[in-house]
Amino acid sequence: NDGNSKTQQALTTLTYDDGYIYYGTGCADISSTSCGVYKCVELLTGKDVWQYTNDASGYYWSGAVVSGDALIFAGDDGIITSLNKKTGEAIDSLSTGLNGVRSTVVMSGNTAYCTTRDGYIVSFSVDSEGKLGDLKSANFAKSSTCTPTVVNDTDGNAVVVVGGATADYKGILAEIDGATLEVKRTVSAIADVKSAPVADVVNGHTYIFYTANKTPGSLYMHELGSDTSEEIYTPDSSAQNYCMASPVMDNNGHIYYTNDSGCLMSVNFVAPYLLGDADGDGKVKVADVVIIQRLILSPDGLTPALLARCDVNGDGKVSVVDAVMVLRHIMGYQELQK
Repeated sequence: NDGNSKTQQALTTLTYDDGYIYYGTGCADISSTSCGVYKCVELLTGKDVWQYTNDASGYYWSGAVVSGDALIFAGDDGIITSLNKKTGEAIDSLSTGLNGVRSTVVMSGNTAYCTTRDGYIVSFSVDSEGKLGDLKSANFAKSSTCTPTVVNDTDGNAVVVVGGATADYKGILAEIDGATLEVKRTVSAIADVKSAPVADVVNGHTYIFYTANKTPGSLYMHELGSDTSEEIYTPDSSAQNYCMASPVMDNNGHIYYTNDSGCLMSVNFVAPYLLGDADGDGKVKVADVVIIQRLILSPDGLTPALLARCDVNGDGKVSVVDAVMVLRHIMGYQELQK
């Protein structure tokens, strides 16, 4: 129990940096924590490097972020803490003045974001020494334990995408201006969005994937800037359950997530596309034929999205036939149909 008289639960995300793992714990009941610690552990040896103790409040789902030599996290007391990541010595702290943090802190540039249990998005600055300042907050939901995701809009401006719950226990997904914290748009969800959304940019469009904490434990997609979202995957009946887990994505666009059924789901999302448009620029041209020819010679680079755009005859592979069909389409001899 790490020298604390009360048993701890390790429920935060694990943060890795330069051979070390950082995580927090909390002595928790159904609604609060009475104490907790943050720890640094050497990955290869399992050796405890340092431990920071909070005798008044704990860390429940509240993961940390590394910025330079600083480790930054927040807890159920609503206090943001900055420690030296190597020694655990205190650098700075900042109170949100709100009802506790149960999200991981994330950063975009020199600005950090987290959410509070009473439905606020919080932003603050982090300087090169790990000092904290410029605290801002804005309400977007009745409650939230969702870790924010930061993306850029088409003008290059930071947009914070974050979920939560409404007063009637429905879910909400919000797009928030990263600089001003103005709530730009909200989208309804089937239930509380506790997961951290994951984003993918395809052909200039940003797609947000998230889960909601209600059976059947499906995966949902929201395109940044739109007013709707859609269910893109529903688990089989044997794998349906509540879902607090965050989806993750690999380099090929495969999305993985789990729910309370204990099953691991793998989902291939293919964004809307123009058949034959191999490079995804919205036009079918000779350059696309060249890409298809390269894929025929080197199929290792074939992703699900490329297969969807380049397999114009629908036989499940990319071949010379597809290249010829695209070339005939460019010359005006043939239409391409999905």
